[in-house]
Amino acid sequence: MEKSSLYRTYKFFRYNLLRRLPGDWGRYYQRKFQGLDAKAEFEEALRRSNGKICIDLGANVGLYTKKMASAAKRVIAFEIFAGTDWRDLNEEDWALVDRESRDREGRRPLSDGMIACHLSHRKALEGVATGEDELAAVFEDDVTLAPEIGGVLDALKRLYASGWKYDIVFLHRQSMDKTYVPLKKVDDGIRLGITKYSDWGAQGYVISKNGAGRLLKRFPKIVNRNDHTLHAYWESGLNVFSLETPVVFDGNEAGNHSFLQEAADSRPSRNLCKLPYRAFSNLREEVLKRVYYFRKVRKAKNAGDSA
Repeated sequence: MEKSSLYRTYKFFRYNLLRRLPGDWGRYYQRKFQGLDAKAEFEEALRRSNGKICIDLGANVGLYTKKMASAAKRVIAFEIFAGTDWRDLNEEDWALVDRESRDREGRRPLSDGMIACHLSHRKALEGVATGEDELAAVFEDDVTLAPEIGGVLDALKRLYASGWKYDIVFLHRQSMDKTYVPLKKVDDGIRLGITKYSDWGAQGYVISKNGAGRLLKRFPKIVNRNDHTLHAYWESGLNVFSLETPVVFDGNEAGNHSFLQEAADSRPSRNLCKLPYRAFSNLREEVLKRVYYFRKVRKAKNAGDSA
């Protein structure tokens, strides 16, 4: 059946607008529309990387992810941490959720999907904290990796070995429109910094063994979404940074569905009686976020690390 003229017009503008986006987003869509082999791209990226890769897979994974994992096995040693399916949450899983603390702050209860996503990352972090490697890279099951990722992982590994310790480096940037402050030059074209005042998402990140252990000790139970727990350096005390130029993008090129997000619509409603408590906890968090942000920037400038 022939496509309608309206559909062809939509495809034309979508192609020409998205691929002309500035910076890395434009390059990502150029690769996407050119139909580059994502599996071969991933294999080449891993071949240039010496680090250990942990891939966090959902309980139901698409063909793309399976091919990606198969390619990776041929070029690098890594571990697959099977993600927790929200439909399979059991009493042991629920015992790790601190619903009382969340309710005390007036926060909306987490959905089953949010809890399952947090448990999936928690399982990966436990593997890093008890493993032998000082650094590990963690990727969600529905991401696209830029070809430059191998060089970036190598540079981050060298930086850590030089004595400049970090706990988490996010390889993506969710809020590209927010102000970004570079704080450390790693290599040519590679800088670490921080998004004002924080970012979001957990598509891909490098975490140290020490950082994973400290994070699990600081949060023995699940209070907030996984994204919040990883990014909230003002609560965890971890040394958290983001890449200025992201090398991990949300959504894989095969368009596979992420089963970890299926339960988002079933999230329980907020307790309206606790709104005053939420207003206070939100104000407290916004103040702490700004205090620690400016402290982090000032510390980098005083140390001469500011890029």
